[in-house]
Amino acid sequence: MGRRGARPGDLRLAGDGRRRPGNHGLFNFCDLLPTACQLAGVPDAVPTDRYIDGIDQTSFLLAPGGLSNRKAHHYWLLRDLAAVRVGEYKFVLSSTSDDDTDVAGPGGFTGVTQRYTYARLYNLYLDPLERHSYITRKLAYNEAFTNAIRTHLMTFRDHPPKPAGVGGAPPHTGPG
Repeated sequence: MGRRGARPGDLRLAGDGRRRPGNHGLFNFCDLLPTACQLAGVPDAVPTDRYIDGIDQTSFLLAPGGLSNRKAHHYWLLRDLAAVRVGEYKFVLSSTSDDDTDVAGPGGFTGVTQRYTYARLYNLYLDPLERHSYITRKLAYNEAFTNAIRTHLMTFRDHPPKPAGVGGAPPHTGPG
C-alpha cells in the first residue's frame, strides 16, 4: 500500500460514462469467475465439482451505491493464515519481519515469519501503512474476526487442499 491509503484498484465498465463515488467494499480476485459468468449470462458455467471461493459481485459492480457481497478477505502467508479483513479493519495474526541485514540483494525475500502472541488490529482508513494497532480499543470486535477465521477454516474440512501434483498441475521442479 502506498502513502495514499488502501486503494487496490478501480473498475470502469466500457460504455459507462457515469462517475461513481469511491466504494470501499471488499472484492477478492476469487470473485472474478462467478461475477464474470453472471455478467456473461452463464452463471451455470461456474464449476460445481470443486470448491470455488468466489462470490457473485454483480450487484456490487452495477447497482448504484451497490454494497459488496463479501464480508471478509483472508490473507495467507505461504501456509499460514496471516490476517483477515472485515470492513476497514485488518486483524493480523502473523507477518514477515523486514530484517534484511543477512541477505545480499534481497529483492523482497527477507526476514522471518513472526506470529504475534496477541493479534494486531489496524484501521486501514486511518492507518493504511499499518503502524498503530488498535486491538486494545476494539476488543469487542474480536468475535467478528474470529468468526470470519473460523468460517474460512471450516471450508478446508469439507474441501481439503490437494497436494501438489495430485489431481492438478505437476509440482514445479525448478527453472526451465
